[in-house]
Amino acid sequence: KHVGSQLHLDLSLMPDIKMKGRNMTTNVQPSIRRLMSSPRLELETRYAIAQSYLVTRGISSIGVWPTVTDKEMKQFRASMLKVYRWASQENKREHSISDNAVLAKTGFPAPEKVVSAQRLSLLIRLVEKPNIHLLTIIAAADKGSDTGSRTQRSWLAAVRTDCHKVL
Repeated sequence: KHVGSQLHLDLSLMPDIKMKGRNMTTNVQPSIRRLMSSPRLELETRYAIAQSYLVTRGISSIGVWPTVTDKEMKQFRASMLKVYRWASQENKREHSISDNAVLAKTGFPAPEKVVSAQRLSLLIRLVEKPNIHLLTIIAAADKGSDTGSRTQRSWLAAVRTDCHKVL
């Protein structure tokens, strides 16, 4: 199984986002699909299953993602919200509710916050157990260019943005 993240030569995360989207939505095991659609399953249990499912299928290794473009986030958000709707059984209703209403109903974090939280979690692990070789590579990649898409798409630039969102 693939561990890590796929980054296209043009620095696009779209291959990785599409793979994670397929893992979250279309590659669902029939047993999980039946379990989640059971009307006898309590909502809290359904939410717990969905959260563990997302951790193993959808958000593993996203902490290494550099800055995510609007187009990439839209794609990732759509996949995560599909699972959120599935867990809350909003996908079975004739009239769908808004994404924000699904987030409020389930209490699940917005996909944008999930990406930021995973990046900051990785930063904390790097600070707690520093690896000088890895930190040197990260710093060198960040210095690669002071202008253009490379710096804007760097992991450290994304972490800086995440920190500003928290503050």
